[in-house]
This record gives sequence, C-alpha cells and structure tokens, in this order.
Amino acid sequence: MSPDPTGPPSSGRHRAPDSSDVTAIIPRVPVAHSPAASPGPAKPAASQATEAPAREAESAATILIRPFVPVDDAPTTRIVKPAASDDTTVLPAVPDSDETTVLPVAPAETSPAPPPAAGGEANGGPGGPGGSNGQIVLRAVRTSDGYRSVHSELTRTTLGTVVRGTVRGFGEAMITLGLVLLLFAAYEVWGKTAIIDAHQEEMNRALSQLWDEPTDPTVGPAPTRGAGPVGPPPGRAVARLHIPRLHKEWVVVEGVAPRNIRYAPGHYPGTAMPGQTGNFSVAGHRIPAIFWNLDQMRSGDKVVVETRDHWYVYEVTHVVVVKPTAIEVVSPAPPGESAGKLITLTTCNPKFDNYQRLIVHGRLLDDQPRSAGTPSALEG
Repeated sequence: MSPDPTGPPSSGRHRAPDSSDVTAIIPRVPVAHSPAASPGPAKPAASQATEAPAREAESAATILIRPFVPVDDAPTTRIVKPAASDDTTVLPAVPDSDETTVLPVAPAETSPAPPPAAGGEANGGPGGPGGSNGQIVLRAVRTSDGYRSVHSELTRTTLGTVVRGTVRGFGEAMITLGLVLLLFAAYEVWGKTAIIDAHQEEMNRALSQLWDEPTDPTVGPAPTRGAGPVGPPPGRAVARLHIPRLHKEWVVVEGVAPRNIRYAPGHYPGTAMPGQTGNFSVAGHRIPAIFWNLDQMRSGDKVVVETRDHWYVYEVTHVVVVKPTAIEVVSPAPPGESAGKLITLTTCNPKFDNYQRLIVHGRLLDDQPRSAGTPSALEG
C-alpha cells in the first residue's frame, strides 16, 4: 500500500499538524534545506520515492524556527547567532477560513420567554426582580396585553402609592412655603433696613445743608394756631432723634401718615416742637430699622433731640403699654405726667403685630446750643 501523503512523516523529529488544528497565527514558510547539514547514508530509490510526499506535506504544514544562542565573548554587546543545530519547532498551520472572532457566539433566541406570574421566577420571586440563581431580568416580557416591565409588580398604582404620593406632594408644598416665608422675613429684616438706611442717609445730607445755610434775621418765629405751634409741611425734616441705649439715630419728619413714616419716625402734628412746653410726640414703625428694640428702654435712659440751634436732652420717666385707642398719651399732659417740657415715643406692640401700643415718656433734663459741642449723653 502506498503511503498517505498527509500522514505523519517518516522522521521521528517532525510531525504534520492535524487539519482541524486552527490555533496558529504564524504564516507557513517552506522548509529550509541547509547545505551545511551533514549527509546521511544513502537510501534506496524506492524509499526516497515513498518519503518524498511525506516531506512535501511536512514542509507545507510546518514552520521551522532556528534557535539563537548568545555569544558571551563581548562584555557589553550581546550578539545572537543561529545555532549549528537543525532543531526546528513545529507549529500548526492556520486553515483558510473567514472566521475572525475570538469570542464565543451566543445562540439566538428561538422562542420568547413565557409571561411571568406575579411574584414568579421571571420577576425574581417574592424578594424582588431577579431569579433564584442570582440573575436579574432586565428585558420586558411579552404578555397577551403587550409588553410588561419586569418591575411592574413594584411600580403599579395602589392605595399605598397614592397615599405616599399625596403626603410627599404636601410635604414639598410645605417646604416651598417655608422657604418663601424665610425669604420674606429676610427681606423684612435686611432688605427694608437697607432701603430705610439709604433714605435716612439722604435725608441727613439734606438736613445738614439746610441747617448750614445762614438764617435771615428778619424772619420771625412761626405763627401759632391754638395752643400749639404750626409745624413745617408734612414730610419735611424737623429734627434728629438720638437714643444712646439703642445706638440708633434718625431724622424725624413732620406727619404720621403712612407715606410720611415709611422711612423715618414722624412728629405728631399739633404737638409741641422740641424744647417747647408741651409734649413733643413721635411715632415710628416697629421694624428693625426704626423702633424695633424700643421695649429695651428703661427709666433714666436718655433721649437726645437735635435741632438747628440746640441739643435737648430728655430723661425717660416710664414705659407703658396701652390700647391703640388711648390717644391721650400724646396730649400736653399725658396720664401719669404733669405738664411741662415732655417727649413721647410711640410704636406698635408686640413685634409683628399692632393690637397694642408701646409708649415711652420722658421729661426735658438739659439743653445746650449746638455751638457748645456734643452733649455728654451722646459721648458715653
């Protein structure tokens, strides 16, 4: 029987690769015949004819790689040279194929998954999405009513979800309302204060310019009407009010209408002017920029009024809380006080409300010209 040309070669050192071995990635090269190889004993012609196809198969299916050995005679240079041996390495050949992937191909789905039962294995059982083997189902499943999410049992509308949604919405609305109220409170405390301070600064400059103008000696005192003097027009500055305990000062304007006392305390029309016999009465809003801390006043505290020519120092006699209808507190002789040169400060009470009035009464203690300097009550 003639030898199989694709069978193993006759040499013991080489073997032809199997055609199913498809892991090699190095191209084939023809067998190199070395002329330096030592010739062996002569073989018969019949034996050479038999081994020729085997050698051709071997040369077609093998790659010969000659090992290299280093030369150690140079201390700094490593030169490699082919060994004198004919030892070769046999690598299998790559078959002619168009397959290039190195990852396994997932088998195609042949049939859709059956619809899962409520709480069944497709939805992960009672514990939630995910199978008993630890896998989590991510794709929707197909039912007779269409596709259904694997989380449908957890997201469907129930009485509990409606109650929770309602409570959550109510809570969010309350949080929003609280933030709005906080912003409004911040505006009342800091926003209005900044606005009033700006207006007070402007009125201070205007009042200083007015007082620095030379007076006309031909102009006499203002005419009187009834028991009290006639004041300046409404809204015009009449004096500066200083309260050392509160570390505050304001320009006082004429009138107590809302438009007059929007940015400053106002003088009650018809009451006495600063330093005159009667009751110099002033009203102001209970806001941080004006009479917010007026309840901190105590008997013996000083209230200083500055006019064009004089400083008037009043001493607090008592602080009371009355009803809004008690208009007698601004009379020339208020309850608990005898007639004289008085001062009365009024504001709303309590804070953030107006169903009461806070009243501070005082009596003139001292006066001095402005040319004499700042009174000692303000220097401390």
